[in-house]
Amino acid sequence: MKKWFFILGMAMTSFRAIAAPDVSVACAAFKSGDLNYVEIYLNFVGSKLEQEQVDSIRARAHVEVTIYLKLKDSTIHAEKYRLKSPAALDPVNFIDQKRYALRNGHYDIVVEVVDLVDSAKAKSQIRSWVNVDFDKLSLRQSDIELLAAYQQDSSKNHPLVKNGYFLEPLPFSYYDRRYKYLSFYSEIYNSDKGLGDEFLFSYAIVNAKDAENEKNVIIGHKKRKGEVFIANLIQIDISELPSGNYKLVTSIRNRANDLLDQKEIFFQRSNPDLDLSKKAQNMDTDALMEEFVGKMEPEQLRFSLKAIAMLVKDADVSRLNVVLEKKDTMAQRRFLYQYWFGQNHQMPENAHDQYMYVARQVDKLYKSGFGYGFETDRGIIYMKYGRPTDIITVENEMNAPPYEIWVYNAIESKEQTNVKFLFYNPDLSANGYRLLHSSCRGELSNPRWQFELYRNAQSLPNNGLDVMGENQNQRAVKLFNE
Repeated sequence: MKKWFFILGMAMTSFRAIAAPDVSVACAAFKSGDLNYVEIYLNFVGSKLEQEQVDSIRARAHVEVTIYLKLKDSTIHAEKYRLKSPAALDPVNFIDQKRYALRNGHYDIVVEVVDLVDSAKAKSQIRSWVNVDFDKLSLRQSDIELLAAYQQDSSKNHPLVKNGYFLEPLPFSYYDRRYKYLSFYSEIYNSDKGLGDEFLFSYAIVNAKDAENEKNVIIGHKKRKGEVFIANLIQIDISELPSGNYKLVTSIRNRANDLLDQKEIFFQRSNPDLDLSKKAQNMDTDALMEEFVGKMEPEQLRFSLKAIAMLVKDADVSRLNVVLEKKDTMAQRRFLYQYWFGQNHQMPENAHDQYMYVARQVDKLYKSGFGYGFETDRGIIYMKYGRPTDIITVENEMNAPPYEIWVYNAIESKEQTNVKFLFYNPDLSANGYRLLHSSCRGELSNPRWQFELYRNAQSLPNNGLDVMGENQNQRAVKLFNE
């Protein structure tokens, strides 16, 4: 996600976006008590603006912004002001926000931006609109606010904080390949009137390519209890959403399934990795046999598929298991090629060969009588995170079976440093080490690992706690914590 700096104007909430080459404008209507207001966001792309030098190494953009609010062709409000981006070594993106209290009505919004550093004073004009339609008693939704990111924030007076969350608006209504989730914020007003105890809040992503034959791509529902005010903060997985034009539609229905209110917003999705993977998935048999997987024997296919089992997405695990169980070599070739094509579109065979070189070494190193070496606990961790920085092996400690502590100075995929894994061999079998505990996010964490490791100790502290005290016969505690 790009780094955006916030330069804030007045105060509060709204959305609908139209883009210009260097700035996008988004606006949306909200309600607070008896007050209706429109919030306008301006997202500036720093690299598309000329820069003025601040000192010998830093520069910044300098723009003039004029906002016109029009109702029935009459300008009801106009504001002109100047903005400067933060000074930086390279151009930075920045956001300005304005909020205006407005009566009900359909408003045209015109934003003019002049680059004051450009000698030609280049100007962009962006047009948008917003419809304000609230009253004190009727059920209504706010407009939908698409988000680039959000996080909990307890700030009381920050304009981008609503209901305990900092909401970063999405520039240009555009989700590129970096976005795995679509997040949005909206509000519901007066749902306590006439809806009974519960109602249904629904959201759907609709393919907007053919307006006459709209089709739901993703849909979800939330049961809500009727209240004067409800805030919705929803996250939708769009990792499998292909590139294209879409609409996000939110709806409110009563128990009889009558549609009571509906809002929508347009957005674009770019997902080239998925598009290429779909292309690989749909490759015909002849083309597939021309690739590196076409040369592989059944045992090679099985070995390679087993070697990536710990890396595939959770959603693909069941499909991989079926492919292995049915022993359909064409299905196995297709799965294997699709996986490595997704890792490296240009050279999937090279990516496969480099990984399999490591898999073969790990297989030899940790092979047991129950499977490949990379299927053991130590093998899985090695294949996931690579060679550890250090391995501490203890084979003859009193009251403990053999154990190993693997230390990683850093694991980039987890954004962690000083990560440790503890394996032990309670059965004293060849390569029978099992993972007992780790400090790695998402891996096994066992708060009672010390009791399990030293379960054969002659005496254990009878203090009712889940923490065992260190002593000279319990070195693992000190080794793991150092």
